[in-house]
Amino acid sequence: MGKVYDSSNRRSPYYLISQTPRNQVPDNYWLKELQDKVDADWDYRENRFLIEKESVFGTEQFEPLEVVLQSVKSDKNNTVISDDWRRVVFRDIHYKCPLGLKFRFSYDFLDNEPIEDKNIWLASNRDTISPTSSVIIVRCNGTIGSEYVDSKGVTRYHYEPAVQTKDLKSVNLFYNETAVGQSSDLVIIVQHNKYTRNYYVNQRFIIGYDQVYRIQAMSKFASNYTYKTDDLGTIILYLEVVEKSQYDNFETRIAYNQKERVEVEETGNDGFYSIKMELPETIPEMLGAEPIEFKPVVYLDEGATEIPVTTECKLMNMSTPPQPVADEIRDKYVKFEKLEGNTFTLQKLRFYPGGNLYVTCKAQPEGGDELTYTFNMSLRGL
Repeated sequence: MGKVYDSSNRRSPYYLISQTPRNQVPDNYWLKELQDKVDADWDYRENRFLIEKESVFGTEQFEPLEVVLQSVKSDKNNTVISDDWRRVVFRDIHYKCPLGLKFRFSYDFLDNEPIEDKNIWLASNRDTISPTSSVIIVRCNGTIGSEYVDSKGVTRYHYEPAVQTKDLKSVNLFYNETAVGQSSDLVIIVQHNKYTRNYYVNQRFIIGYDQVYRIQAMSKFASNYTYKTDDLGTIILYLEVVEKSQYDNFETRIAYNQKERVEVEETGNDGFYSIKMELPETIPEMLGAEPIEFKPVVYLDEGATEIPVTTECKLMNMSTPPQPVADEIRDKYVKFEKLEGNTFTLQKLRFYPGGNLYVTCKAQPEGGDELTYTFNMSLRGL
């Protein structure tokens, strides 16, 4: 007959288990047991797939990884949202997938499949509280091309995979449905990397194969860490459709983006008379939607004179050499208004990608040569 022990005054056998480290710590006893269970069941999962993920964030260098892929369902009616969404479950329950990380696979999962038949997917949403590691990914449905200069000073093309949609509500797993976004024709979400961080407002892109858009606004502030301002996973671009330019290359899908700068050319300056622009203090590179006041004045040496100045505006196209468009066409894009004396205002009415506005101020000092002061401005600004 076995001996009977009185265990009523002994500590609970679960006492030792309860003294394990806090949650999310790899030494946590329960998490160790969970990882062992995932490893034991992994080979029996029916929805395992071999895909590729970026080995280093932002490099588009991929390495194979076996994961479980699941459909993403709506919280409202439990229906599958779209075939362009997947939930990726990782075997390593401690894997922290960064937002914006790229994955690569096709719908067919064929061996030795060509790269052009595969899709790029972006990690868009993650859950860091659940004991197992998973992330929501969304398929990039296109690319946007841009130019960059490499270390040798050679201009290269880069094509960035992008999620292209009409508004953020259609990708509300990124953000709250009720969030107010920028008014735009197209919203694009891209990974934050060494190429996309250099995108700028007014930059033009060929979207698809026959449309040109330009950036109206950008969201480049949603950092993963409070004190790391440039640690972003994704960037949101708000774009509007614009007119095509004859310099847009639809074969390479690289849109023309002229370097905006102000060029001033003066003639007739004999060392005595010259035209100086008293207003504005600095001539802007791009003419905006608000009127800008200009005041050209003829100076004799360092003193201002009352010599009248006439002004003419020509909107140029991008032929070689550039030629002015008709006045009736010019007046659809820019408003020129004569004020008192030599003063005038300029105001952009519409976006014009076809060329720059050339403004020439002329004066004729008595007994001297005709003076001209010519500058150009872009109409591609906001």
